[in-house]
Amino acid sequence: MRVAALRSEEIHIAAHVPPDQIDSLTADGFEIYAGDSMQSMYVGINIYGRNEQLSDVRVRQAMLYSVDLDGMWGTIAGGFGTKLDCQIVAPGGFGYNPDVQTYPYDPERAKALLAEAGYPDGFTITGSATTGRYFRDRTFMDALVAQWAQVGITVEMEYPESSVWLQELIDQTLPPIMNIGLNWYLADNTTSMWGPVGDTAPDPDFIEMTAAKRTIGDPVEREAVVKDIAAYICDNAQALHAYTIPALYALSPNLPELSFSKSFEIFIPTE
Repeated sequence: MRVAALRSEEIHIAAHVPPDQIDSLTADGFEIYAGDSMQSMYVGINIYGRNEQLSDVRVRQAMLYSVDLDGMWGTIAGGFGTKLDCQIVAPGGFGYNPDVQTYPYDPERAKALLAEAGYPDGFTITGSATTGRYFRDRTFMDALVAQWAQVGITVEMEYPESSVWLQELIDQTLPPIMNIGLNWYLADNTTSMWGPVGDTAPDPDFIEMTAAKRTIGDPVEREAVVKDIAAYICDNAQALHAYTIPALYALSPNLPELSFSKSFEIFIPTE
């Protein structure tokens, strides 16, 4: 609808342009801004620590091994943004750990881990997907669910209205699988939402690390701890960090020279 409105001159700037329409828009004279952001597509796995199956690290690791992240980034995001390395920030972000790498796509290893954890036939859980809150969010989540189904994990998805989703987020009543765009912060950049710390599965090591981080004033020492936490989060498969959410805008020809920030802000010249 945004692209149609742009073509009909109802609007002059369209955000979240589908990657597969960029070539045709360019050919028709529209200008394209393609930039990165400081917001990452995050998928929580057992975010409140209340799910029995997902409290097993082998199950969470299996879920990461079963995801073809390269393929999803290349198709759903169109290769825009930055594919993440199993951590919330991309290279250059505060706390980025170059030694942490994404789980390779290995469905057979995923199935073996599920069998080892006692789920050779898989299991069923619930999930939630936002729709239009972030760039191609529902498309991404549906593709993710399809890949998990290939190894026997069935995720029964809910698609709440944005206001309902936000209230469930505030009330901590979302299903154990959910997505959100998480922003980066100059002072921290450890995932703020994750599992399995929660009512039934506290993780004292993680709690101790995050508590210690809050008392460190020196930014160099603090970043070293943030890097250690990033490695711990990845090793324990606490979440799927997919890619930075791209900023893709299509603009009508002959607009003033606009500039864009990594916070999705558009700056319009006043003179």
